[in-house]
Amino acid sequence: MNSVKPSRNITPPALYALLGADTTSPLCHLMRQVHFLANLAGKLQSFLEAPLNRHCVVANYAGETLVLHTDSSAWASKLRYLAPSIKEFMQDECALAGLQTIRIRVSPLPGYTQRSNYKKLLLAPHVSAVIRQSALSVTDEKLKKALLAISTHTDN
Repeated sequence: MNSVKPSRNITPPALYALLGADTTSPLCHLMRQVHFLANLAGKLQSFLEAPLNRHCVVANYAGETLVLHTDSSAWASKLRYLAPSIKEFMQDECALAGLQTIRIRVSPLPGYTQRSNYKKLLLAPHVSAVIRQSALSVTDEKLKKALLAISTHTDN
């Protein structure tokens, strides 16, 4: 019996070459859109000043609308203030002549973890005692449980 051994010199084609070969493929269209958006994102990053450029990403461009995502409402306000200049930049420097609208959405960016800017409220011991005493006289069990939980947040 003759067995055929595979040749070790065969290199598989690159995935991008396979996807790009069929220009009618939905995957090819998706790859082009991803590259287009990545290019827009890079240009926008260079246009925006730090630290705003680290808090904004291009989410989509379809029709006449550019969608930007940012990680907080504070950065969204800053972007809305800059929207006319962003629109002009995108029309002139990024060849988006049909751009009419910029939508800004607040959405946590990948890798973003929200830090708490507030400290846990701590009660003075005498305030905690008053809340605990009040809780013991309440007949509603849910309210009693909530008040007792609050009374444990003491600073001692």
